[in-house]
Formats: sequence, C-alpha cells, structure tokens
Amino acid sequence: KKLEKCNISAQISNFRHLKELKIDAIAFLSEVEELPMLEILVVFGLLPLKLNQIIHKFPNLRTIEMHYSRLFYDEEEFMKAYGRISFPFEFKRLIIIDSTVGSLKAKSIKSLVLKNVKICEDFFTENPQIEEISIENCEFGDEIFKKLTENFTQLSKLTIIDEKITQTTIDEVERNCHHLNILRLKKIKREFDLKKLLAGNRKLKVFVN
Repeated sequence: KKLEKCNISAQISNFRHLKELKIDAIAFLSEVEELPMLEILVVFGLLPLKLNQIIHKFPNLRTIEMHYSRLFYDEEEFMKAYGRISFPFEFKRLIIIDSTVGSLKAKSIKSLVLKNVKICEDFFTENPQIEEISIENCEFGDEIFKKLTENFTQLSKLTIIDEKITQTTIDEVERNCHHLNILRLKKIKREFDLKKLLAGNRKLKVFVN
C-alpha cells in the first residue's frame, strides 16, 4: 500500500496496487508505467512541468504533496524560469511545503495546504472552488488574506497558523466567507474580537490556539 525511499533501480511498475508513493528519484518517475491505484504522491524537488508530463500515469491520484528544493526560494528566478503552474488533471488535495509558487490553476482542487510558501499577489485569484485551506508560516499578512477571502467564497474550513494577521483579516472573513463552518487560529500572538463573526454565522465553530 505504501512505498518510501525507493531505490532508483526498483521496478515500481510491478506494484500495480500501490496506493502511496514517496520519492525523490525524479528522473525515474518518467520511466514508471501506469499505477492505477495510486492515491497519494509525495515528491521532492520535482519541477511542475515535469509533473505535468507524467501525471496521466496516475489516473486515481487524489493527493499531491510537493516539497521543492531551496533553489526555488528565489521568487524572481522561479517566475522567470517556470511561470505558471498548471495541473490539467483531476485531484482533490494539494500540499505545498517549503516552496516558491508563482501562480496556481487547478479547477478540481478542494483542499489546499500551504506551509512555508512564498506566493505572488495573484495566487488566490484563480481557484474559487477551494473549500478547505490551511496556511502556516507563509507571512501573508492582512492584504493577502483579504484577497483570499474575496476569491475563496466557498470556504468551509480555514486554518491559520503562525501568521501576522490583525483584526482586519477577521473582519474580511466575516464579510466574505458565508459558508465557513470551522475557523482555526493557531500560534497567533494577538487577541481578536470574534463577536461579529460568530453573530453573522451561527454554524461557525472557532478554535483559537
């Protein structure tokens, strides 16, 4: 069901029932035949363009977790070299860790996790269908969160961890996220007035630190 730290000489294609694959042997992925049962793919240092070329081999994929190399922390060089990230396939959950991302467009994503991620200002404008998002240590601030709430109006679950937000972000959540059911605020070093937010959405459950 699960394969980690695979030797590059291993014949992964023999594991037709494999459900989870964690691999940093990027060149070898291009040699893999179809894995029809694969649901979770965890990759390290994989270029998004390379992933686009091989993704058709995993027709049942539902979760992608991407860890980029330190080379991609230079946002200007990343944008110049790779531009837009586009995933032309169906999956539901995307996890991005330790990365720099220019733009993301994937209509099927329902759940998005961002941890230690640098983004451009237009990152949140093209994926309004997302229902769950977790943001940790991305240094977004109020302006970025304002764009998030304006564009992700279908959010049902929002988790904010270790971000420098103020009451402005809470007010924007109250103004735009009418379908929100769960709000989690973790490692936030300030207090907020949540009365208006809770009064406007009686189904909302809020968890603070």
